[in-house]
Amino acid sequence: AADRVARVLRGGPDAEPAALTAFAHALARRRGASTVSVMTEGRAEPNVFRPAGASPAIGWFTTLHPLTLSADPDAGVRDALASVTDTVRSVPNDGVGYGILRHLSPGSPGVDRLRALPEPEALVIHGTHDGSGFDTGVRLLRTRRDLTSGAPRLLPGGFPLVLTSTVTGDGALRLVLLYDDSHSEKEADALADETVRAFTGLRD
Repeated sequence: AADRVARVLRGGPDAEPAALTAFAHALARRRGASTVSVMTEGRAEPNVFRPAGASPAIGWFTTLHPLTLSADPDAGVRDALASVTDTVRSVPNDGVGYGILRHLSPGSPGVDRLRALPEPEALVIHGTHDGSGFDTGVRLLRTRRDLTSGAPRLLPGGFPLVLTSTVTGDGALRLVLLYDDSHSEKEADALADETVRAFTGLRD
């Protein structure tokens, strides 16, 4: 219901960091960790590689980059919001440089070390998709269960966990959690419940 959705999620520059905070907190509580790493989508903001942002573009081309977020599982969700927001805003050039280094740059000792590092298993996106037609342009693995409704969804290859969150036109929050065979249904259900609690905990 709209009255249960935190105002910070409804739009503006703080909405994405808030969604990342909530999911990071849910992962931290499930794993008993104080930091978690996730992948997220660039916001198409103007930068040196794309001076005009996305405004003159037709269609949608985006980038992904990793974030390591602090999330004390024993603290409240809102306690981590300022730290996560600072981390998100500290990423230079909307995260474009990560993809350039990892996928497009000539080999070098530094680039080789970056490419050897594992990428985060979870992809988190807020506000740009409703989960019903999620497609990053990469290979799709297989249909999995949408934990919010039981409807079939497509899971992008390379990410064992995908969370999309959207505030709908009537102000309700829609969460879609997708998972692959590396997670059991019981594990995914528990993470989904923890995620709902974390997003609810963002309310003032």
